Amino acid sequence: MWRMKGSVGDVQQAAMVEIEIKRPMVGQLPPFNVVFQRYYSRVFAILTRIVGPDEADDLAQETFLRFHDRPPMRRTDDEDAIGAWLYRVATNLGFNAIRTRKRRIAREERVTRAELPLQRPLDPEHEAVRREERALVQSVLLEMPERARAVLTLRQAGCSYAEIATTVGIAPGSVGTTLVRAEALFRQRYEVVTDRRTAGAGT
Repeated sequence: MWRMKGSVGDVQQAAMVEIEIKRPMVGQLPPFNVVFQRYYSRVFAILTRIVGPDEADDLAQETFLRFHDRPPMRRTDDEDAIGAWLYRVATNLGFNAIRTRKRRIAREERVTRAELPLQRPLDPEHEAVRREERALVQSVLLEMPERARAVLTLRQAGCSYAEIATTVGIAPGSVGTTLVRAEALFRQRYEVVTDRRTAGAGT
């Protein structure tokens, strides 16, 4: 929709974007195309971590559409506030999409079991394993506290501690501790789920 092909690797254009985004005064926002060029790759990376690459682009476009239609108020001259707003919207859209997908898949599986009980998946085995692993990770994340799953997702997408702090609303000095606790909680819950599945498969 707004993809700016041909401009990503252009050093001069990048420099112009860097200058332009710092130009607005308090209460003003940079032009939409500037915001899009600056933040699209990170928003896409965050959504890829949550929903996978197939859905990430559509949700990234939705994130920027919301920015375009209902831009946030710029109360400070901190440009990180724009990124934080976009990352929060992207993260919420991503996990909401997973919840919607899980409900849809559950309905489809119920129908499939009722109508085609002997049908086997048509996907190659490795693709099925990959999807199962991603679904498992997503299900564990969905059950975690919102802050914990947000810091994990943002860090995996390459966000700095400062960006995570601004997006989640915690002190920068607390990000490291929050990440460690979130990672420990994820591993604990992941192991519980996998052990439960292994035990179920053996019965």
